[in-house]
Amino acid sequence: SSDLSKPFPLFLGTTRFIPSSRRLPSVFFQILISNVTFQKARFLEVPLSKTNSTHAIYYTRDGLDPRRIGGSIGATAQLYTNRIPVSGHTLVKARVRNRTLWSPLIEADLYVPSEYSALQPTEIYYHPSEKILGESDDFEFIELTHLGSQMLDLDGFHFTQGIEFEFPKNYKISAGEVVILVANRTNFALRFPGVPMNGVYKGRLANSGETLTLSHNSGIEVFTLSYQDSKPWPSAADGSGASLQRIEFNQSASDTATWRTEPPTPGVPPDYSSYDSDGDSLPDAWERQFGTDPHQLDTDSDPDGDGLVNRDEYLACTNPNSPDSRPFLRVNLTLNGQINLGFTAISNRIYSIQRRLEWGTPWELWKKFDPKSETTELNTTDTTTDSEARWYRLFISR
Repeated sequence: SSDLSKPFPLFLGTTRFIPSSRRLPSVFFQILISNVTFQKARFLEVPLSKTNSTHAIYYTRDGLDPRRIGGSIGATAQLYTNRIPVSGHTLVKARVRNRTLWSPLIEADLYVPSEYSALQPTEIYYHPSEKILGESDDFEFIELTHLGSQMLDLDGFHFTQGIEFEFPKNYKISAGEVVILVANRTNFALRFPGVPMNGVYKGRLANSGETLTLSHNSGIEVFTLSYQDSKPWPSAADGSGASLQRIEFNQSASDTATWRTEPPTPGVPPDYSSYDSDGDSLPDAWERQFGTDPHQLDTDSDPDGDGLVNRDEYLACTNPNSPDSRPFLRVNLTLNGQINLGFTAISNRIYSIQRRLEWGTPWELWKKFDPKSETTELNTTDTTTDSEARWYRLFISR
């Protein structure tokens, strides 16, 4: 499954037993890797067990044999005392040791699919326009983006539906990195000069729509995307010069609501922070951050009951779930009749102070402050006499 919200099982890669040059009595020659359990959503532990409980297990996680040539303990070998933590792609090798005798080597490739699901399609250029540079399908491309936080080893991952492409051995991708797979290296470089290419696939993306699935040899399915050239999929990507660009990751990649059409920008994913799926003036990224629904109109809701609705909380950069988080205008009257006013100005917001001299009269614009590039403290002053009253309020806009 490619649904990021669901837990994943642990997939065991190819596990093989390698004979040792010096065999131990059969009572403890084999190590069993079993009973894998979750500790946290993205962190796993693997227990080891052996048929003879009186001897020690040594293991490595760096691909080296825990036993050196000659029979001594390897430099990176660790004595097994508790479950082995596993994250990402980990190659575990282990042996049982009794003084100078060692069991045969066992090794297992372990993968954590919940981490690999962070590799998602973010742009599909499946039907290039024939009006630009005489374009053909040789200009198409697929963009994948690593949305997670852990480096991923893509050795053994390949497309099992759609195009033909397998990532080369020891191919690693860092958090935030973009992968561009193209149909034709020469034509892509002509259409998008200077954009790095990470691989060339065989076949072509179907102009009428098809299913693309990225999987691993062990059975891990990273994602499945089924796109079409007809409604409800946007038509601008079907030969009109636009590409499909991903804007939402809480839903399946095959959900049409997660895509929009824009001019192709390989290697430069769109700025998802500005998208507003339900059109309520609250960006999807802000709604996800504070637990509101990006697909429901909730501008005028007030979750924390502090009198500031979600629209106000968004403009003020405050927390809609905390009544203690709210904009505050500081006012201090000195003995000589000077009024000191101050507030914390959030970056990229327009602030103004409105004032009225008598209760019940209209508010008037008194001071306006240009937006700042970073959050800062702003202060200003006003004067009054003993017989004069003043009312002030802080106004925030974008």
